[in-house]
Amino acid sequence: MTMAIYPAYRPDVSSIILEQQKSIEHKKTPLQLIKEGCLYYYSTYEGRKAATSYHTGFKRKVPIVISVSQQIIAFPTHATTNNECSWIFYHHVQSIQPQTTHDQRKSIIAFRNGIQLPINMPATFLKQQMTRSLACYYSLHK
Repeated sequence: MTMAIYPAYRPDVSSIILEQQKSIEHKKTPLQLIKEGCLYYYSTYEGRKAATSYHTGFKRKVPIVISVSQQIIAFPTHATTNNECSWIFYHHVQSIQPQTTHDQRKSIIAFRNGIQLPINMPATFLKQQMTRSLACYYSLHK
């Protein structure tokens, strides 16, 4: 049900978990929540990242296969050490477009349910991350 996890920038809330029907505020950072998701599905973030790198050759901003059996894959919008890093769950994404034609540095991610999420990253980069996530998906089906 999770479509994205993004930073909240508030002292009492570190993340917003965007689900299909609601948003949830959380004290853990987006990366901490991704790591917790990996553990929930009996692996570690480091193990998932190493496996993805092994199968795809990706070394930086690696999409993470949180659950192999449920094919849950999320990609980071920025380096995971960057405070602006959000995690997008690729199978919910309908489209990625520049926020405006005049400013190509910001994007809008439109999800299949109609919700839109602005991201401070060029659409071309986010589309590349989608392609990399699809490469992970296809590598699961070899």
